[in-house]
Amino acid sequence: MMYLSLKSLHLAAVLAFAGGLMTLAVVVSGWVRVYGVVLPHEKSIGRAILRWDRYVTVPAMFGSWGLGLSLAVMGGGMGQGWLLGKVALVVMLSGLHGVLRAAIKARTEGYAASGSVWYRASPLLITTSLTVIAVLVIMKPFDL
Repeated sequence: MMYLSLKSLHLAAVLAFAGGLMTLAVVVSGWVRVYGVVLPHEKSIGRAILRWDRYVTVPAMFGSWGLGLSLAVMGGGMGQGWLLGKVALVVMLSGLHGVLRAAIKARTEGYAASGSVWYRASPLLITTSLTVIAVLVIMKPFDL
C-alpha cells in the first residue's frame, strides 16, 4: 500500500512539473522572436510565470526526484536499463528547466532573449522526452 501511495504522489508531482516546464517552454519559444523593448504586459506575464515556477513547478520537480528515487530503491529497480534511460531524460529536463527559467528571468528584467533554435524547439523536446519516459516506464524494454 505504501508503494502505491508513493507512486501516486510521484505521478502527481511529475504532472505538475511537466505542466510548469511546458509553460516555461511555450512562453520562451514565443518570446525569442520578439526583440527590443520589453512591454509592461510581458513583464507581468514573466513575473507571474516565475512566481508559479517558484511555488509549484520547482517543488514538484524536487518531489518527483525524491519520490522517484524512493520508488526505485523500494522496488529494487536500481541499475535496470529502462530506469537509467528515464533518469538520463529527467536530468536533461531538469537542466532545461533551469535554462528556460533563466531566459524568462532575463527577459522580465529587460534583456533581449536570444534567438536560439533550442528555445524554439524546447516544447517539442519536452513532449518527446516525456513520451519516451512514459514508454520506458510502462514497457520496461531494457529490464534485466
